[in-house]
Amino acid sequence: MFRQEREATFVTLERTRVVGRKLFGAVRERQPYFLFHSGEKRDPFQVSFEPEPFRRLVRKQMKEPQELGRDGARTWWMFKDDFYVEDEGLDSTDIEALALEVHRRRNRRLSHARAMRDVSGTIPTTRERIPEDVKAEVWRRYEGRCANCGSRENIEWDHIIPLALGGSNTARNLQILCEQCNRTKGAAL
Repeated sequence: MFRQEREATFVTLERTRVVGRKLFGAVRERQPYFLFHSGEKRDPFQVSFEPEPFRRLVRKQMKEPQELGRDGARTWWMFKDDFYVEDEGLDSTDIEALALEVHRRRNRRLSHARAMRDVSGTIPTTRERIPEDVKAEVWRRYEGRCANCGSRENIEWDHIIPLALGGSNTARNLQILCEQCNRTKGAAL
């Protein structure tokens, strides 16, 4: 099992230590440290780092995955400011390959979503109805039969260019398809 752990985080905390004595008590010094918390609700994995090792870790993890610690069979990693956990005994080159694949998939999904947004402007929450005169014209053109297979069963209105990709409710952009042909076309888009 390999997964990105989105709930994991580092928390900055302070320790107080006695560095000397005064007439009326101890001289205390506050020292920061960094606590990694796995983000799990039950039995979270935690490991602390002093300031200098933490700074080195943050620098190094931008270039290659860094092991944060082990919790039984699980190993926690940090790479490019994200956290990962695995229980397969993977090494840093395996973690890097899998983490980069996670980022590639995410970037592909984002690129696709942005392209869809840009093509369609804003995604409408309701569809504009197809005007009755347009429906009548399209029905006459196809004589009430599926434009693909000729069936008269379970006929549906189909946008040749989908509304989400900039299509419109005009007669030129509409056809009638049977339910099966419409589903086949939808799966191919």
